[in-house]
Amino acid sequence: KALFVYSKSIPMSMPQGWLQAEVLKDTRAIPLLVVSDVVLGETATYADFVLPDLSYLERWQRESIYPNVKVKVSHLTQPVTRVVPEARSIEDVFIEILKKMNLPGAGAGAFPGGGSLDRVDDFYLKMVANIAFDGTPVPDAGDREMGLFYRTRRQALGKYFDPDAWQKAVKPEEWPKVVYVINRGGRFEAPGQEYVGDHLKYRLDGQANFYDEGVASARDSYAGNFFDGLPRMEPVRSYSGQAISGSLPLMFINWKARHVGTHRTPADVWLREIQRENYIWMNPRDALSRGLQNGDRVRIKSTAFVSLGRVMVTNGIRPGLVGSSYNYGTYASGAAPIEIDGRPMPTAPHIYGDRVIHLGEPGHEEAGLAGPRQAGFSANNLLPIDPAFKVGGLSDLIGTSAAQLDAWVEVEKV
Repeated sequence: KALFVYSKSIPMSMPQGWLQAEVLKDTRAIPLLVVSDVVLGETATYADFVLPDLSYLERWQRESIYPNVKVKVSHLTQPVTRVVPEARSIEDVFIEILKKMNLPGAGAGAFPGGGSLDRVDDFYLKMVANIAFDGTPVPDAGDREMGLFYRTRRQALGKYFDPDAWQKAVKPEEWPKVVYVINRGGRFEAPGQEYVGDHLKYRLDGQANFYDEGVASARDSYAGNFFDGLPRMEPVRSYSGQAISGSLPLMFINWKARHVGTHRTPADVWLREIQRENYIWMNPRDALSRGLQNGDRVRIKSTAFVSLGRVMVTNGIRPGLVGSSYNYGTYASGAAPIEIDGRPMPTAPHIYGDRVIHLGEPGHEEAGLAGPRQAGFSANNLLPIDPAFKVGGLSDLIGTSAAQLDAWVEVEKV
C-alpha cells in the first residue's frame, strides 16, 4: 500500500506520462507515495512525503565501466560536500525501515563475520574493501597518506565525516587498503598493460550468435510460445500479438540529448543555455509538403496525445521520419507553482523572463540565454497506447523495455 520512488520522474520517463500521472494521483491505487529526490519533479508533485536526497557530490556510488577502455578500472564516487543538512541517502532510509521492521539483513550481524549494516557508509566501505582485495591486494596507505585522508575529509565534510564509524565498517587489517582506494577514487590497472602485441588487451570481440539460445528458451508471457532464436523482421505488435500499423504518415523516434540526461537536469540554467527546447527534426521534403519552415511552431499529433513544439528542418533525418530528444517538457522542477503543506512555493526565475529577444533559428543558441524550464515537449506523451492494456505503452517483449521508437504522428503548423 506504499510506493517508494527514488530519483525517477515516472510521468517524464514512461510512455503516456499523462496517464501515469493519473495513476500517481489515485489514492485508491497508491495510498501512500514517498519520493526521494534532489528536485521537486513530476512524481514528487503527487507525493505524500518528499525526502530530500543527496546529490552525486554528496553520496556514495560505485560506477562500473564500459568494456571498451584500455585498462581495468573500478570507479568510486564518494561524498565530498554537503549542501542541504536535512538531506539523507535513500540507502539510510531503507536501512532504518528494515531495522524498525526487525527484518534480517540490517543492523548488527548483518554480514558474515559479524559486520553490521547500520548506515550507508557500512555498505559502501565494505564494497571498497572488496575492490581493494580483489586479485592482488592494493598496498596499505602509509602514515602520510592516512593524514591526508583524515585532513581533507574533515575539511570537506565537517560534522558529516565520522572517522570512527567509517573505520568500524571494515576489519582493522582492511582499513589501510580501503583508504588507499578511497584516496584515488577507485582502483586502476597500472599503465603499460593496454596492449597485447599490436592489439588492445581489452577489446570488444568474441562470439557472434546468429542463433541465440537464451532468447529461444524464453517464452512470450502472453501467448506462451517460445521466441524465435533467429533474427527476423516482424511488424510492431501489441502485448496480445495484434499487429500495429501506423495510421498517421510520419514515424516518430526519440533519443537522449547529450546535455540534458535526466528529469533533474532541466533545472540547470547552464544546460538550458545550450539548447532551449527539443526541436522536432524534419526532412526538407516533408517540411515543404506541409508548408513548414525552420523554426515554425507546430502541433505534433499522435493517436494518444497532442504536443506543441518547434520544427527544425534538416537533412539529418530521412524523409517520412521525424524525431526529437525526449528530455524536455517538464511541468515541475520549479517550472510551475507548487504547494507544500498548504504553503505556496515561489517558482524559479527563468533568467530572461518575458523580455522579447531574437534568439535565432533552431540549433543556433549563440545568445547564450537559458529558456524557461518548461520549454519543449515530452516525447513519451506521444507514444501510442497498447490496445491490450487500459494504461500502458507498447513494449519489447524480449528486451522488456518500452518500445520508444514505435510511434506515428502528423505535424502541422500552428
